Amino acid sequence: MLRPVPNSSAPESVCGKQQVRVLESAQLALGARHKKALEESKLESKKALEEQGKQARLREQELRKDQDERNQEAKELQAALLQRQDAIENKHLQHQVQLTDKHVVAQQQLSEASNKTMDTFKNAISEQSQKAVQDLKEQMAIERENHRNSEKYTQEIAMQLISALMPGGQAGPLRGLQGSSQQPMPVALDAQGTPGVPVGQPRLVPDRQRAAGVEAQKLVIALKEQSTIAALEASIRLEELKDLASFQGESGSTADALYAQAVVRMYSALMGEVPAPIS
Repeated sequence: MLRPVPNSSAPESVCGKQQVRVLESAQLALGARHKKALEESKLESKKALEEQGKQARLREQELRKDQDERNQEAKELQAALLQRQDAIENKHLQHQVQLTDKHVVAQQQLSEASNKTMDTFKNAISEQSQKAVQDLKEQMAIERENHRNSEKYTQEIAMQLISALMPGGQAGPLRGLQGSSQQPMPVALDAQGTPGVPVGQPRLVPDRQRAAGVEAQKLVIALKEQSTIAALEASIRLEELKDLASFQGESGSTADALYAQAVVRMYSALMGEVPAPIS
């Protein structure tokens, strides 16, 4: 506020008062204007806040509406999935029932076919068994006859081989065999109890004695099995052992004794005796 100016004189005092009143009027006008502006500002702010609140409520309503629509879509989708799952389960159950029915029918058909096949198989087996028994009897009769002929043939071949393999090619029974008209030649035994050379002759070389016995047994087996090639191979090997014994400086009696002993083993086996073990 303006301070009043002291009255110096009457005219000056009147002039000052007027100025004061003008100033006060101006001041009041300014205050009123300011107050009005303030009120207008408050009113505009209030309107702006109300408008913002309104817009916010509208946005909230729109969001809620959108959320409700999404929830509804989710519920519809879930209902559709449940309905589809029920349809699949129903279809699966129907398929299982159909498969079960087909399986039962197939089992019945298989059982009937199996029974028919088993009956047919039993009949066929019975017929084949009777025929097989008859064929076996006939075959056994033929084999018995062949065996008798084979034994006779084997003994004849053995006698011919023995006659050809003996020193000098002389036929007839060997010395030292059962059934011979001559007296058995005494045979010495080695440390293992294996027959050696006749008494009075030089001892055989052990390795060559064992080899001769092995070849003699091969010859026995070959003759029993009627294997001509194996018999000839064993015979040739016996001849080689005899020649080897003579070539290495052994006496003729030693080589002949080695050879004769192997042939004796062979002939004893052919006559049904057990050959002495090879040392």
